[in-house]
Amino acid sequence: MASDAKINVATDLLVEDMRSTARLYRAQARLQRSRLVVPGLSIWDVLQRGIVLSCVGLSVYGIVAAGLVHRDTLRRGQEVSNPMMLLEKMEAEKALLGDQKPPPTQEEQKEIDLATAAVQAALPSYERKSS
Repeated sequence: MASDAKINVATDLLVEDMRSTARLYRAQARLQRSRLVVPGLSIWDVLQRGIVLSCVGLSVYGIVAAGLVHRDTLRRGQEVSNPMMLLEKMEAEKALLGDQKPPPTQEEQKEIDLATAAVQAALPSYERKSS
């Protein structure tokens, strides 16, 4: 019976030692997972990974931006090639403003006067319509 007690004590010590070893391995694994930089990588490896990831991100951004510009260009092309859409747009603006056009700004008025003077110089019989 004394030898059974010694075996039980030795077994208990062995089990406790195995449990503490398992805890140690789990703690070590958690510590390795929590590190941002994997041990054994040089600074150049980390810099290369950063540069490569930056290039990948920039490429994805460029592809998305090009797709958005392409879609917008197609939409604008459909608006221009579709006279009904232009007519609806003009009617909506006319309904919004009524029959009144906003008065031209100073710069627009200067351009209108210069254009009128140029046309009158080219065609002496031209008279500007009053709006």
